[in-house]
Amino acid sequence: MKFLATLLVQNNEHWLPMFKTMFEKIKSKYDVDLWVYENNSKDNSKQLLYGDHIVSENLEELPNGSRPERIAFFRNRLKSQIPDGEYDYALCIDSGLFFSLQTFETLLETLETNKDIDMAVPHTMVKTSIPCEFFYDTYATITIEGEKCGQFTSVIECNSKSLRHDRHCHRVTGMNPIFSGDQRLCEVKASCGGFYMVRYEAYKNAWYNPKTPTDCEHWSFCEYVSTHGKIVIDRDAKSLWSEIL
Repeated sequence: MKFLATLLVQNNEHWLPMFKTMFEKIKSKYDVDLWVYENNSKDNSKQLLYGDHIVSENLEELPNGSRPERIAFFRNRLKSQIPDGEYDYALCIDSGLFFSLQTFETLLETLETNKDIDMAVPHTMVKTSIPCEFFYDTYATITIEGEKCGQFTSVIECNSKSLRHDRHCHRVTGMNPIFSGDQRLCEVKASCGGFYMVRYEAYKNAWYNPKTPTDCEHWSFCEYVSTHGKIVIDRDAKSLWSEIL
């Protein structure tokens, strides 16, 4: 079994050494081909890059557009440089994510045992809000009914008994979570979670092309993936996201 992994980097000097430690635990057990794209970092990220294939550029003039459109440009720029290969799965990683071998293996187990699922996303929580279980990536998430989640949407029920919660959590806002109870696999039309695994046959022709400047770049990617199979958030796969390291 062979995996393609992708990572975008810009000004991530503090996170990159931690990423290397986390990723090497996966790479020591699985055949993973890691492609990394970095552009115009102003810190020491260029010197800390780690991967099998590294593309490092200094593009000063970028296409005009919104933040999702610019991120889509870089995601597609990396993707277009990866030659087609004999991969089984693609693993897409966002900088600032904290994951484990167990995160990887849980997503893999979901895809291996559910042939109708083509993309699995972890239950990614906000590192600075732990033990609150608020699912951080609401912007990328569209429910199976087509509802685009907002900043204060509680996608996953938080079961933490702590008095401390993220300000967006339903334990604070009083809004009902979309998925509650003990349902492990939560089907959605789109999501990301910053660490998503996709069957390679679905991944290779899926591109990031926001239809409007405010669209999340993942929506168009997931729209294509969903023509191959289901997309789920796997609540047993845990990861953390943080802007502050």
